Amino acid sequence: MGEPPLLHHIRLRGYTAEEVTAQTMEQIMTPESLQIVARVLEEELTLEASGTADPGRTRILELEEYRKDGSVVWLENHMAALRDNEKKLIGIIALSRDITERKRAEAEKEKLQAELMQAQRMESVGRLAGGVAHDFNNKLTVILGYGQMAMEGLAETDPIYQNLQQVMKAGKHSEEIVRQLLAFARKQSIAPEVLDLNETVEDMLKMLRRLIGEDIDLVWSPGHGLWDVKMDPSQIDQILANLCVNARDAIEGVGKVTIETRNTVVGETILIVEDDVSVLHLTERILDHLGYAVLTSANPAEALTMTREYQGEIHLLMTDVILPEMSGMDLAGEILKIRPTIRTLFMSGYTADIIARQGVLDKGVHFIQKPFTFDSLARKVREAMGSGK
Repeated sequence: MGEPPLLHHIRLRGYTAEEVTAQTMEQIMTPESLQIVARVLEEELTLEASGTADPGRTRILELEEYRKDGSVVWLENHMAALRDNEKKLIGIIALSRDITERKRAEAEKEKLQAELMQAQRMESVGRLAGGVAHDFNNKLTVILGYGQMAMEGLAETDPIYQNLQQVMKAGKHSEEIVRQLLAFARKQSIAPEVLDLNETVEDMLKMLRRLIGEDIDLVWSPGHGLWDVKMDPSQIDQILANLCVNARDAIEGVGKVTIETRNTVVGETILIVEDDVSVLHLTERILDHLGYAVLTSANPAEALTMTREYQGEIHLLMTDVILPEMSGMDLAGEILKIRPTIRTLFMSGYTADIIARQGVLDKGVHFIQKPFTFDSLARKVREAMGSGK
């Protein structure tokens, strides 16, 4: 069921016997586990002093302990009293087993359950919002229709005409509110258009403040000189609503949610394979400056290992054509087996006839000739990213 404490400290925690014996309890356990141990010891000593407790009793404690590499391990400890022939307490014996994977699985299960409950809540709210928006749209159709009919034949200087203008203005504004409700309910058809993002967000602020409640301060910080975006405004409304609701749920009591806009270059990842270290570092610096996440490798074997082990998505392979151990074309083929959606950009300083024999100059294959400039690399990377190759 377990093993002697010293052995489990050596095997599970990575310390030597000498290191273990020199450690304090604070160096062994997390603060939360220390509190549990202190509480249980106090309870046990109180029971022991009463003289009425079962001398053969055991306690099972789940405790978190530090590994030498800085990570933690969860241990299930079965603890019992060690007694002499007269049943007097002379120590404590503990048997431990590693339950780290079980605890991770439990935590993941709790996370998934919480996400499911949140999704169900959002779905319910979405159905309600969709129903309200549908009814509201019907009423608005009647209001705007009769309003427009009433305005026909009236002079623009007529006070009644001017009053009806205000009714129509309020009706048009209400259409925007309905659009936001439908976006929140995910029932709006997609119609992308060129938008000023700041104006779109500002139109949404009143509804967002209602969503997050009065206890949370909503701060709006629009960026200057913002680029236009082509997107369905209802999708922006939906994204903002989801982000604000999630932020509200993460805040205990009062708090602040800040919405900020600014120009930026978007989260793609590029793997560079280049055996010339100076070129490798230069290319890495250029791409990093352009806003890409960059992985680097000086040889094909390392690149393949990195491709298998990297947890995130790799969007582009940028490889030299001539490499030690394997050609860039062969490397690209092997990486494509591991990551079928990756795109490739070849580079080389060799002459065209040598490169052509590698098949790199074939139609549809992306290639950049060395030496390349900052601008030419940025353009070629973007071209490769935008294609299916």
